[in-house]
Order: sequence, then C-alpha cells, then structure tokens
Amino acid sequence: MEIMIIDRLKGECDKMYRTCDRLQMQEGAFDGQRMTLRECTRLEIVLYLIYISCYEHRILNSEVRFINQVTGMYLSKDQIMMYYYDRQLGAGDYDRQIPKSIQECVRMDVRSKKKGNKTTYAQDLVNLYRELGQAMISYNNDTDPIELDNMTNYILSLQKYLKKYEVNSGNAANGLTPLSSRPRKKTAATTGGAAQKAEAPKVQPKEPEKTADELLDELNSLVGLERVKEEVNNLINLLKIKQLRKERGLPQAVMSMHLVFSGNPGTGKTTVARILAGLYKGLGILSGGQLVEVDRAGLVSGYVGQTATKVTEVVDSALGGVLFIDEAYTLTANTGTNDFGQEAVDTLLKAMEDHRDDLVVIVAGYTELMEQFLQSNPGLRSRFNTFIFFDDYEPEELTKIYEGMCGKSRYELTSEAREVLHGYFVDRCGHKPENFANAREARNLFEKTITQQANRLVGYKTVTDEQLVRIEKEDLERALEQQAEDNQKHIQED
Repeated sequence: MEIMIIDRLKGECDKMYRTCDRLQMQEGAFDGQRMTLRECTRLEIVLYLIYISCYEHRILNSEVRFINQVTGMYLSKDQIMMYYYDRQLGAGDYDRQIPKSIQECVRMDVRSKKKGNKTTYAQDLVNLYRELGQAMISYNNDTDPIELDNMTNYILSLQKYLKKYEVNSGNAANGLTPLSSRPRKKTAATTGGAAQKAEAPKVQPKEPEKTADELLDELNSLVGLERVKEEVNNLINLLKIKQLRKERGLPQAVMSMHLVFSGNPGTGKTTVARILAGLYKGLGILSGGQLVEVDRAGLVSGYVGQTATKVTEVVDSALGGVLFIDEAYTLTANTGTNDFGQEAVDTLLKAMEDHRDDLVVIVAGYTELMEQFLQSNPGLRSRFNTFIFFDDYEPEELTKIYEGMCGKSRYELTSEAREVLHGYFVDRCGHKPENFANAREARNLFEKTITQQANRLVGYKTVTDEQLVRIEKEDLERALEQQAEDNQKHIQED
C-alpha cells in the first residue's frame, strides 16, 4: 500500500502543477516572479516537507526519497540540507511565512468571488500540504511529536490566512488540533533524555535481476497496451539482431535508442519505460538499467547558470540507464526572457551526444504538445526517431486493472460490485473529460472503495476474514459517489 499512497500523492501533486500551468496561461506572469507558478509551487512544497522533517539539522534517507518521489524533484541529501540552511528553515519563523503560490491562489480566489464565482485553488493547495505532511510523518511508522507539531502549526497558520480573505472551505484543518492537546508519545525528549532521530536499519532484499525474456513476459502480461507491446517487441527484435550482427563482426546500422512516448496520463508510460530500461540492460545495450524519472522542475532552475549544472547532475545519475522526462513539452512551452527551459534542452542534447553509447532518453507527454516540443528544436527531432503512442484504456481493461489491484491487496469483488464497476467505466469512457486519467482513475476509485469498506466494517462487533476480503456493491457505490463529487469539482475548476 505504501507504493500506492506515494503514487496517489504524486498524482495529486501533478494535478496541482497542471492547474498552475493553466492558471498562468490565463493570468500571464505571476506577481513578478522569475519562476513559473508551477516551479514556485513545487519548490515551496519541497521546502515545507524539509521544514517538517529536517529538525536537529538532519534528514533521513527515506524522507529524501519520499520528497523526490511525490514532488517529482531530484534532490540529493546534500542539496536538501543546503535548502534547509540557505532558506533558514530552522530559524523559527518559517511557519509564519505564507508561500507565494498560496498567496497567488488566494488572490485568484478573491477575484473569482468578486465576479460571483467560487474557486478553491488556495484551499486545494492547503489540503495538498496537509495530505503530504501527514504522509511524510507516517512514512517511517515512527510518528514524532516535533514533526507533528511543526505540521499542525503550519497548516493552521495557512488556514488562518485563507480565513482572513474568506476563501477557506472550513475543512482544511480536518483532524488537526494543536499538539499540546494530544497525548504525546514517550520519547527521549519527553522523558528527560536527549532527543534522538536515528533511522532504523531497513534491509531491503535485492530483487533478482530479470532476464530480457522475463521482462518481455512482464510487458506482454500488462493489461491492454496492445499497440505499445507490438512496437516494443519490434524494437527489441531489432536490437537483438543488431547485437547478433555485432558479435558476428557485421556492420552496424546507426540507430537512435531514444524514444518519444505520447498519450494521455495514466496509460502506463512510466511502467513501460521501467521495463525498457531493464530490457536494454539485459540485451547489453546499457550497463546499469536504472530508470531516472524527472520533469521540468528537476532540470530547470530559476537562476542564471544553474540549469546546466542541474541537467548535468541528473544525466550523471542516469548514465548506464534510462532518463525518463515526463511532460517534456514544458521545457519549451515558455518563451519569456527569464525562462531557462531552452538551456536545459541544449545541455541535454549535448549530453545525449557525449554519452550516446550508455544513455537512453525517453521523453513523454500529451501527443499534440510533444509534437510541438520536437518542432521547437531541430536537434530534438533528429535524435528521436522512435515514437510509441499509448492509447486510452477501454472499459473492460480498466475493470481488469481495478481487479488486479484487488488481487494484489487480497480483496475480492462480489459479482454485483463488478457489474457496477464495469458500468461505471463504460459510462466514463463514453463521456471522457479532458483530464481523464485512465488507470489513475481506477487506482483512485480502488482507494476510495477500500476506505468505504473499512467505514462499513468498523461498525461490526466481529469481522470475519471473508468480510475483510470482500468488497460489496454498497462499498463501490459509496466510493463512486465520492468519485463523482471529485470529478464534478475538477470540471468546475476547468
């Protein structure tokens, strides 16, 4: 479930970033900032998470991973500590500072209210802060009173700011009360000893390395993606023969390993990229086979001279593997004088040439926007000659994806619940909104469903194993009601 929660939070962050892109397109430059609204929002979320976790001048490796995974950043522990000191996050007054991105969202909410409309950009962002903070604190199964106190005070401070401008919905601080009113966990700090925050050693068993054939089986077992599977199998067959010709001393045709993945969100692009990284290693194309996932914020800095360094660091981490750049079109979407996206592209193109024998780059995003991205620079078009399109999932495929999540977590749908589920996906696919999220919709619905099942079972005096496993029709119907509310809210925002 830990991976599922991180994926969901990353999805929520990505959704917020896309909202920022849309708002900035409507509004233009925001408040004279040198960063885009997306970049500012992401950076301020990162600083908030560092503030929560990085007391006593240190941070756990697991917390570094959490920050990078949910925000889409690529920061080392040293870089995070540099933020901690440079931004004076431990100085004691950080929780009294309102992030620029929240101020901007409040401004837009106030203006909408004056026009007779109601938007909740600021409240949504505060809610995201709360969810991220709670997940960050519980990530190590070691809830610390200091971290709870930091998060609680900060969220209450943000909520107070929203209330001042009358743009709060009243539910952002749900479940939050000042720490002094909660029973405190006994720690060294509360028993008179020195406060300790030592990371418990976690020995993660290394998964056995999969062969190319095993990875191909994994690819071909994915639900749907028939066109993708065919394209990847064709590519792998070509690479196998290329390697065989090399072993036999025959001439090698020059071909680019870099790819373009296009399609809507939630169609499996990252999953396929991870499998491809392993396949490339298994075939001897790459030495490492790791996948490094990044987007604009992980490549572009808001200051002169820092972008090239940032790109170089990311490329170095990806050497021997695959560098996966999600929403790559955002690198060239802005043409302002203070935008350094083009510098990132230029640095990346040079790195691709310098490391062409041990680096594969996959760029991904919406189909039309990716075409604009490739047309923005002749060097891009010449280096990417393999294009793979990811179709939206069909209703039956989304049903199977949902059932696969049930199977992995030991849940079972009743026949009545499955009928409701399939009917929902038939209707949803027949009336797709612009922000249709494919498999992410299935994942979000699954999480809502097991929450509703838990709400039902918690009232029972005794619960059997069969009841713990079974998802009833009513669980799914209540989850669908919540999903419909969320979908309607997104439509109103758009």
